[in-house]
Amino acid sequence: MVRWWDRWLRGIDDGSDADPTCTWFAIESHAPAPDLDTVPGVWRADTWPTERTSWSTYPLEGVRSLDVRPDVGMAAWISCAGHLPYGLPLDQQNDERASLTWDVAEGPLEIAGMPRVALTLTSSEPVANVSVKLSDVAPDGVSTLVARWTQNLNRAADLGSPVALVPGEPIEVVLDLEASAWRWLPGHVVRVSVAGTDWPNTAAPPRPLTLTVLRGEVLLPVYDPTGAPASRDFEPGASSGAEDLAGIECAYARDVVRRISSAKVASGGEFYDTPHGRSKERYEGEVTVSTLTFEQTAHARTSMTLEMVDDGEGNPVTVSSDSSMSVTATSSHFEVAIDLVCREGDRIVGSREWLRSVPRDWA
Repeated sequence: MVRWWDRWLRGIDDGSDADPTCTWFAIESHAPAPDLDTVPGVWRADTWPTERTSWSTYPLEGVRSLDVRPDVGMAAWISCAGHLPYGLPLDQQNDERASLTWDVAEGPLEIAGMPRVALTLTSSEPVANVSVKLSDVAPDGVSTLVARWTQNLNRAADLGSPVALVPGEPIEVVLDLEASAWRWLPGHVVRVSVAGTDWPNTAAPPRPLTLTVLRGEVLLPVYDPTGAPASRDFEPGASSGAEDLAGIECAYARDVVRRISSAKVASGGEFYDTPHGRSKERYEGEVTVSTLTFEQTAHARTSMTLEMVDDGEGNPVTVSSDSSMSVTATSSHFEVAIDLVCREGDRIVGSREWLRSVPRDWA
């Protein structure tokens, strides 16, 4: 970026005009972890689009049905570039056990671009989603997420004009997964998984249902680096992260008796210095879903406190705000409640409550 700024803002002829138009990092096979600071891979440099990428097609064979489990997706919730409090996706094996999976190819294989999956499928209910994931499966079975996408089938033809599905009637969808640059090493397997939800990244369907995949195929943008321009050298990353775990929570749970799955996150709460004082903020959230009824809840709370040593008249002052939101997703509506309370010291100076009932509108 510095070379680009020098060339186009400072007018320095630094030779960047002759650089390849695109530089990217191709991630290599590795075991997943929520707090990875670095991942293995190689830097690539090339024109884009590049003639060194070609499409390879792999069939998803067989007619296969899936009774949708609404909590599939927990192993890859709120990815945040490896930085806490949310971290990176976990081992995908648990989610894949509740999905339809196809192992379509083996390494060595490298891709650069947006993988594409075409499906013909049916739903037993008039409202349905389909979630597709691409993963890298190691010889020991550990599965690392590469790319994904989720599509509300009611909006497959037109995002702004949803229509009810006809149960049992085939629907064709094409999903472009997230842009990816990945290298499957020898012995690793390319896996495609199909599920009916990517919870809690997206809301689960309103009712239990069955999806049937009649046919499908995955198209991979296979990249051959032979003859590509050499990439520039970059400084290596740190061997480990130095982020503070204080105040961070990230937990998953299953109530096996009540059949309720939940996910909880929280961060913050420690004071830090600000001009003329100090401040702290705390974020908390929890989501649940019933694997029997598909009813879902979401709860979020945010609090912030600002302490100033001088209010302009020599007196210290403390102001704070607390806000919370609760959502219950029934089969027909999202029931939303929001509360906000603001204080000066211990005195409430303002408060408000919002209540809304929002139709799901084929979501």
